[in-house]
Amino acid sequence: MENIWEQVQKLTDKPVTAVTTHVHYDHFGGHQYFPDFYVHEAETDWMNGGFPLTTEQVRNFLMEKPCDFPKDFDVNDYDLFEGVPTKILKDNDTIELGDRTVRVLHTPGHSPGHICFFEEDKGYLYTGDLIYIGELSMVINTDAALK
Repeated sequence: MENIWEQVQKLTDKPVTAVTTHVHYDHFGGHQYFPDFYVHEAETDWMNGGFPLTTEQVRNFLMEKPCDFPKDFDVNDYDLFEGVPTKILKDNDTIELGDRTVRVLHTPGHSPGHICFFEEDKGYLYTGDLIYIGELSMVINTDAALK
């Protein structure tokens, strides 16, 4: 996996925190390169060995078509990232971005701790895999979704 932190440092000299919308393997793997990252409280156990899929299952998902990896990518070298977030987020927490503020909205369904970020001053909603064009295949725990 490429070190995204090296690319981020080329773009800014300001402090950068990685904040994930949800802890699925295709959204949090690069967190290993960030000294500062946040996740929602409902998914902290997923970051510490409790992810509901095995590494082998994830590797198989990664190789499903369409996949467009660099030529030197070897799926056998892929491992699920585990780490301790520097901050645990909850519904309605705010994240200060200098002269901008975003509010954390807990939007479970796609995953137990899926979150969106609402920038009220601009009326912007930033999402992960909650709102997008296309088809989404997923398994939902209906008991958890109804709570």
